[in-house]
Amino acid sequence: MRLTLNIIPGSNPTFEPRTAAIKDFWEKVGLKTNVKLVEFGKYNEDLANASKDMEVYFRSWAGGTDPDPSDLYHTDRPQNEMRTILPKSDQYLDDALDFEK
Repeated sequence: MRLTLNIIPGSNPTFEPRTAAIKDFWEKVGLKTNVKLVEFGKYNEDLANASKDMEVYFRSWAGGTDPDPSDLYHTDRPQNEMRTILPKSDQYLDDALDFEK
């Protein structure tokens, strides 16, 4: 079986060495890996539109001091860029934030 993955790391220079290392690791275990560096605006547009070309991507994020991870992992949140859809997890997050309970 042959699996090909497309990595689109964007134009952030810190992503380039990570991308090269991951490509090397994956190809050592038989995963053909294509790397396509794109301009940051296009990268964000493709990510927001759930482009089928983005099978693997890098993102950096600074969460600040708020301990609520809902923006990243709740099904209906705009920063759920991983497209996580786990109703049970959503319920856990909702319950944890319900201070009336």
